[in-house]
Amino acid sequence: MTTPLLDFLRAASPEERQRAADLAGTQVSYLYQIATCVRPRVSALLAIGIEDATRSLHRENDRLPIVTVRELATMCAVRGL
Repeated sequence: MTTPLLDFLRAASPEERQRAADLAGTQVSYLYQIATCVRPRVSALLAIGIEDATRSLHRENDRLPIVTVRELATMCAVRGL
């Protein structure tokens, strides 16, 4: 099973993952915890930061997906976690 954030992290290069984490105000390892539903809840502020970061990176390279706040809020619930 995958999540929108995990899809983003898999598509991104290591440098892009680090840049997304920096822009969102967190660490790459924490993004992976959110993406795999180890941390099934994300704060509103961090969710906005992740969406803004993925939008920014998508503008630079359209192969990278945008992860929305709505997706972050529901992706683990949809998986039943």
